[in-house]
Amino acid sequence: MEKISLNQKKILIQLGIFIVALSLVWFFLYLPSIKSADKARKELSAIEKEIGEIESMLDDSVPIDESLIQLKEKSEKLDNLFPDKEEETLRAISEFAQKLNINIVSIKPQQKKIIWKKEEEEALQVDGKICQSVTVSIQMTSFYQDLVKYIEMLDKELPAFMVVESVKLIKDKVRVRELKLNRDRLNVTLNIGIYLLS
Repeated sequence: MEKISLNQKKILIQLGIFIVALSLVWFFLYLPSIKSADKARKELSAIEKEIGEIESMLDDSVPIDESLIQLKEKSEKLDNLFPDKEEETLRAISEFAQKLNINIVSIKPQQKKIIWKKEEEEALQVDGKICQSVTVSIQMTSFYQDLVKYIEMLDKELPAFMVVESVKLIKDKVRVRELKLNRDRLNVTLNIGIYLLS
């Protein structure tokens, strides 16, 4: 086995110091700058996409003032789909049921849950507000036709973005005296998800 000379030791030490310095520069300067550049590219593409959507909404034949008014109206409609609080939405759930002669047994909102971005570990935000979801469990008794109308009404008229998560139906035969018919009354558990910005 050959002995390493003093000059070779110095070269190996200098090479080791160079590799350590290069590794430090790589991990603490180069990689973070690449990540921030990727994030900036994603933000830029999202902004360019929004600009493209706005430009596509602007019709060349319509004056710009009218286009801006239309754009503002669309923006207000979207804002209304994501209310700050669920109270107004819960009130509407009950009012719609009364209109259709559906007997609400209980309305139980669950705890709010923050919506997280899939690719990042941060809360989804829109205009600086955090997006949250609330699952609302509604127990009621209804007839088939009324239940269908009720769900359609929730979908079209509820002042919030809503998703039906599950429906559980239990049939109960009932004699309707006025019509002299047997109809299936349903005991229903309807779970819906409501999305909020707060």
